[in-house]
Amino acid sequence: EISRSPPSALFHASNNKNQSSSSFPPACLKFLQSLPGNKRCIDCGQLDPQWASATYGVLLCLRCSGRHRGLGVQFSFVRSISMDSWSHIQILSMLEGGNKQLSQFFERHSLGPSPKSQQQPRSNSYPSYTRSNSAPMIDDIVDKRYITKAAQFYREQLAVHVQRVAKDGEYKGREVARRQSKGVKATNTNNRRSLESSSKQGRKKEKLLNGNTNENENVKQASLGRYSSLSSSLSSPERRRFEAAAAAS
Repeated sequence: EISRSPPSALFHASNNKNQSSSSFPPACLKFLQSLPGNKRCIDCGQLDPQWASATYGVLLCLRCSGRHRGLGVQFSFVRSISMDSWSHIQILSMLEGGNKQLSQFFERHSLGPSPKSQQQPRSNSYPSYTRSNSAPMIDDIVDKRYITKAAQFYREQLAVHVQRVAKDGEYKGREVARRQSKGVKATNTNNRRSLESSSKQGRKKEKLLNGNTNENENVKQASLGRYSSLSSSLSSPERRRFEAAAAAS
């Protein structure tokens, strides 16, 4: 289960969001290990993973971390939990990610590890195959699903969410971060709808004004035609007066 005490007192986003610490903060590590699915490697299911993809906020075993490195940093940025330095943004990505979260996302997009794992309850959602006979299958999964458009969407949305969380300074836990993120999305949606409504009203007003202008022009042209027809039957002085009146109108 997720720890009820997020490491807010020990983790603050500094002004320099790319500043690195010497290692993953202990309080954050404890919280990270308590997230659902994080006791096993997300790709092969090995217990006690000590490597991570900061891009997706997930934990990996040593072998699968090597596969992720082979994809390139544009697809997966790999770090060691104990040996590498971590920036505040990368730590937030890990705290806001999670193996179960990404596993369920992949399953919804038919990118799960195997048909058998997709039949398991979501509460136990992680790869069910063993390492002894599945190494080629693991390689195939990693080579394909992390370079899909679905994976691109996930990592981009996670990065946007983490940037929003970082602006608050002090990390207050996943639930607070998600409520704030939903609030921002709702505000943006309302603003967009308001702009769309104003734009539609403006177009209607412009169309109405254009219609009135065309109608007035048609009336004016008709009047000129009547004046012209009438003036042709008048004497010269009278014709000039009618033409002047028509031009004035």
